[in-house]
Amino acid sequence: MCRIKKMIFRESVLEWYEHNKRDFPWRSTSDPYKIWISESLLQQTNADKVVIPYMEIVTKYPTVFDLADAPVEELKLIFSKIGLFYRAERIKTTAEDICRNYGGAFPKTKNELIKLKGVGNYTASAILCFAYNLPYAVVDTNVIRIIERVFGVKSSKCRPRNDKLIWEFADSLVDTENPKDYNYAVLDFASLVCRARNPKCSLCEIYKICEYTIE
Repeated sequence: MCRIKKMIFRESVLEWYEHNKRDFPWRSTSDPYKIWISESLLQQTNADKVVIPYMEIVTKYPTVFDLADAPVEELKLIFSKIGLFYRAERIKTTAEDICRNYGGAFPKTKNELIKLKGVGNYTASAILCFAYNLPYAVVDTNVIRIIERVFGVKSSKCRPRNDKLIWEFADSLVDTENPKDYNYAVLDFASLVCRARNPKCSLCEIYKICEYTIE
């Protein structure tokens, strides 16, 4: 039953996404550098606010080598537009690391990616999926909320985002043939329908299998 439910969820959320997808500039690229920049900006930030600083960075510093050579004060000015100037030094340090130790090429394994400063499970999975089209789930608070509501799978950890079991379950949901659209679909669905407050259950494509609506 769980396997069938996972399949229904996967197909339903992808069908919903086909008609409701959000359009952001980083979704039209498979460049790991640009994916990394977008994820560095998106952490704990509204996606709509990220568009302008993202475009400014990738236009002014089109490669990781350009970013490694960028004056940190210029980067702080860009990041300050979304109140995150303190991240500027971190991404410059990471860019320097990638240039120095990886020849400017982003690693293609999670073990190598998470060695980079500021790159955790989420960002590593995002790079592997959105840049390299590998079947890794991207798991944030919103995705965890959907997993809890639909499947009744709850973490016993005080920080569910660090729960290995949650990540493993999320990975088991990924559409292996189209992981990019699947992950974007879940992220958009969480933002627009399965919201933390006042979820739009009446508009939900998966209400028939959702344990949250049964309660």
